[in-house]
Amino acid sequence: MNDTPLQDIDESVLLRLISTPVLEGDRIEYKELLNLTSDEQKKKFLAGVASFANSSGGDMVFGVEARDGQPIALKALPAFNYDRVSLQIRDLVRTGIQPPLYTAESHAVRLNSGGEVLVLRIAKTWAVPHLVTYNGEHRFYVRHGGGKRLMDVGEIRTAFTMADNIRERVQSWRLQRVADILADTTPCDLSGEAAVVVHMVPFRAFDPGFEANLREIEKRRTTVRPLYSDGWGTYHEFDGVYVADGGVRREVTSLVQFFRNGAVEGVDTGMLAAHGDKRLIEAGLLENKLIERLPSWLDAMSKVGVSAPILIMLSLLNVRGYQMKTPIGFTSMDAHPINRDHLHTSPTVIETLRLNSKAKASNHPAALLRSHFDTIWNACGYPGCIGYDNSGKWLAGNDP
Repeated sequence: MNDTPLQDIDESVLLRLISTPVLEGDRIEYKELLNLTSDEQKKKFLAGVASFANSSGGDMVFGVEARDGQPIALKALPAFNYDRVSLQIRDLVRTGIQPPLYTAESHAVRLNSGGEVLVLRIAKTWAVPHLVTYNGEHRFYVRHGGGKRLMDVGEIRTAFTMADNIRERVQSWRLQRVADILADTTPCDLSGEAAVVVHMVPFRAFDPGFEANLREIEKRRTTVRPLYSDGWGTYHEFDGVYVADGGVRREVTSLVQFFRNGAVEGVDTGMLAAHGDKRLIEAGLLENKLIERLPSWLDAMSKVGVSAPILIMLSLLNVRGYQMKTPIGFTSMDAHPINRDHLHTSPTVIETLRLNSKAKASNHPAALLRSHFDTIWNACGYPGCIGYDNSGKWLAGNDP
C-alpha cells in the first residue's frame, strides 16, 4: 500500500490488505482504535510516528482489527471527526517530536457500511533522527519486526552522521551544477551572462534505490513553467527532463530541469539582462517569480515520487556590478553595486510539499524564501528585502 498515493487509498485498497493478507511490518502498522486522550496514549502514538520517520517511512492504519499482526476486518472508528483528529495529530507531531515533523499526512477512508478509518502516512526523514519529547519523554525510536524499539547509541550516532553527510552531498551537487552552468554545459544554449539559479534538492536524491518518475512531467507541461517565460516546451535529455521557453536546438533564456534523482534546477538569464552600462535587479520581479513558481515545482516533485525534506538554494551568477532597482521614492544612502561575481545563499529546509497560501503562514512560499531575498538585498547594501511588512507578511502587490 505504501506505493499507492495517499489520496487514492479507498476501501478496496484496504480490503486487499486483508485478502492478500499484508502482515504488519517495518512499513505498515494496524490499530483498531485511535486513542489520544491521555498523556500515555499520546506518547505511544508519537513513538510509533517517530519510529517510521526514523526508518523507511510507512503507514499507520487506524480502524483495522488485527490478530498477531494479520489484518482481519475493517472497523469504523467510533465518534470519529476527521477535521478535529487531523488537527490534533498535526499539532502533536509538530510539538511532541524534535525536530518538528512535517512529513506526516492523514487521509480518511469512508466505508460502504458507514463510518471511516484513518490512514496516517509518515515519510522517512533524511535530516536527523526525530526525538520524542512529549511530556518529558526523550527517546529515539525505530521500526523493528513489525513494531518499534528504542534506537541504540550506535544507530543514533550513525543517523546524525548520515544526515551531515547528506547535507554535504547536497552542497557538493549544487556547486557542481553551478560550475556546469558557468561552463555552458546546460541541456540547451542560454543567452546572456548573468543568471538566476534555483536548486531544490530532496535528501532522498542520494538514496541509491530511488529514481524519479519523470513521465509525470510530460503530463504537466502546461503547469510547470520556467522562472520567467510565457512560452514553453518539454524536452528529454541525458540527465532527465527540462521545460524551456524555446525549441530543443534554440537559444533560450529560461528553463527548469527535473533530474532523475528528483532534484530540480531553474535557470533564467532574462531577468538579469544588462542594458548598456546598466546592470539592474528589478525589485519585486525576481521575488514574485520565485514565489509564483515554487508551489507548482514542489507539486511536480511530489508527483514524480519525491518526499520532504528538501533543501532550496538560490544563486546569482556573474552579477558583479549589478545593483537593486527600487520603486520610485525608495532610496538608501548605503546602496551599492554587488562586489563579487557570484552569490550563493544558504540552504533552507522545506519540510512539506504542501505549501500554505495564507500570507502569514510559516510555510507560505514568501516565508520560505525570505532569507534568500534578504541575502540578495544585503549584497546590494540594503538591510533586507523591502517586499515584507513589519509583521513579516509578503506584500503581494509589490510587483515591478
